[in-house]
Amino acid sequence: VMAPVNHRLEHAVITDVLTGYSPKVVVVDQTAAGISLPSDVASRVVVGTARGAEIDYEHLVAESPDDPVNQAIRFDDVCMLPHTSGTTGAPKGVMLTHGNITSNVVAGLLRIPIQDDPGQQECLSFLPLSHIFERMAGHYLMTHAGAIINYAGSIDTVSADMGEIRPTLMCSVPRLYEKIYA
Repeated sequence: VMAPVNHRLEHAVITDVLTGYSPKVVVVDQTAAGISLPSDVASRVVVGTARGAEIDYEHLVAESPDDPVNQAIRFDDVCMLPHTSGTTGAPKGVMLTHGNITSNVVAGLLRIPIQDDPGQQECLSFLPLSHIFERMAGHYLMTHAGAIINYAGSIDTVSADMGEIRPTLMCSVPRLYEKIYA
């Protein structure tokens, strides 16, 4: 089960979340590589560095005492535990099932005609994947539809990235529009 946490949260909050879940593997961006982890975390995977590019993810999964690849997944099984941003208090984990995710992807595809031309659609993703809207609309929905996903360098490079990539689709939150029209 994934528990994505926004890297912008204070390290103490991230540590509290990690302690509460007792993860076996933690995948972090290079900016969070030095964060202290609970002692029961078996592996720390740092991405965004040369080392991150060399990681054998299949080997990491194969070393696991669990066999997640051959387990049946039901719609009511928990898929992920994303966290709120904490703008109105301490961040809270939200249990989302595989059924929740599937339902949202199916509903999204009824509104966004991506599947008319799979493989020809390109989107530009700019929110952190810990943000549930980006995870749902920019990752799961686009992956299911066969769209090509491009990642912006940062919120500050979105405009230049749009000019370079020329996406046919973008999912956004008001923050981007505020930045464009400011």
